[in-house]
Amino acid sequence: MSIYCTYLTTYFGSKLPMFYIGSTSVEKVKSGYHGSVMSKDYKSIYESELKQNPQLFKTKILRTFYI
Repeated sequence: MSIYCTYLTTYFGSKLPMFYIGSTSVEKVKSGYHGSVMSKDYKSIYESELKQNPQLFKTKILRTFYI
């Protein structure tokens, strides 16, 4: 049985939207996952910010569930 979650990622910089809510495995979030961006407008900015300023991203698990 796998444990999954909904999570909230907060971005404390000025180049991207401040909040992102998503779902994935708890293990992935605990390994440093902050979400993925599919938007053409934000994808390269997100990848750059995550690489150069990872301290600007904080992810909190909101709820867990089992599958």
